[in-house]
Amino acid sequence: MALQTVAQGALDLQKSSCEELQIARVYTRHQTQICLASGYNSGDDDSDEDEEDGKLVTERQYHGNGNKKFFKTYQILRAKGSLPCAERLIEEKHFDVSGVCRVDYHFGLGQPYLSRKHFYENQRMKSEQLFFVEDERTMKARKVGYWREDYEGGN
Repeated sequence: MALQTVAQGALDLQKSSCEELQIARVYTRHQTQICLASGYNSGDDDSDEDEEDGKLVTERQYHGNGNKKFFKTYQILRAKGSLPCAERLIEEKHFDVSGVCRVDYHFGLGQPYLSRKHFYENQRMKSEQLFFVEDERTMKARKVGYWREDYEGGN
């Protein structure tokens, strides 16, 4: 089987078949074909052994008075080669005893930036800082600078 190519042996991502893209390791998952004529139960489908890779986990903690204390959403990354398994942060929020969010970390999926926001007790933003994430597995990041600082007291 010959791979369809464009200028100087480059693979054409639009015209190439699924099998060609799997050989070129562009697609790393298996192709699954299903027939809906007789019904389909997704709970019986175990065709994707790496399904757990995409799932998000959320941890929640509460203060003694029942108000929110800490929320953290992350994705579990499996060990890969010599790299150990890790938690890829998606969002983390810290709340004071009255339930007001005081710190919010947010790392958008598919984006290399982490944002950290601090809030006053009146829920007005105190500051927002932006970080460039160099390694999603360890969440090693470097400060890009202050994006914004608001007035004292959040007014």
